[in-house]
Amino acid sequence: MATATRSSQIILAGPGDWDEWMIVIKTQATTNGIWEYIDPEKAPQDVAKLLDPKKPSINAVNESAEISRYSILQKDYAYDRERYRESKKALDDLSK
Repeated sequence: MATATRSSQIILAGPGDWDEWMIVIKTQATTNGIWEYIDPEKAPQDVAKLLDPKKPSINAVNESAEISRYSILQKDYAYDRERYRESKKALDDLSK
């Protein structure tokens, strides 16, 4: 039987502990929005990859009206980057 040393930490002592451990892992991963990156029921090539967002380039816009669009892209990037960092940290924490 698995030994719970913390509410979210399971020590696998044998095959019978797999289900309990998987429930804890899936709950943590789902809560942190990272299950799609580790779902073991998917084939490896179908598991989503956590990708660092691409920073927009000012060179991508060429008219003054586009400058406001660039500003929006910068804000979107900042949001995506923060979400990426949160997901990466959650993945790192899950593997500890």
